[in-house]
Amino acid sequence: MPNASRFTVEQADGEITVVTLTDQQLMDTMMVSGFQDALIEFVADRDPRRLVIDFRCVKQCSTAVMNGLLRVKKRLVLSQGKLRLCNMNPHVFKAFSMLNLVGSVFQVDATLADSLTSLRGE
Repeated sequence: MPNASRFTVEQADGEITVVTLTDQQLMDTMMVSGFQDALIEFVADRDPRRLVIDFRCVKQCSTAVMNGLLRVKKRLVLSQGKLRLCNMNPHVFKAFSMLNLVGSVFQVDATLADSLTSLRGE
């Protein structure tokens, strides 16, 4: 998988897939494009039903990252999957909020534990 080092993948409870983004700066156009492709390829190949994307390492991200996440969400919705985001720092959370993506498009939790609890209940 190209650019797989941009994120790590773990299974929680066997049913929930946790993708942890590993880059602090998701700003460079070429790097973000590779990240998007790798994440979309991962979702297409694995077809997770419950997915958490953990932003714990991310300090900044471009709107192109949000576009990639919208594409991932669309794919998950088509297969009746669920997506939650978590561990955003205040700057990243503000960027998502300013675009009205929090709550309306993406469910964002303060912690990974909160995301896992929410997905277990769905």
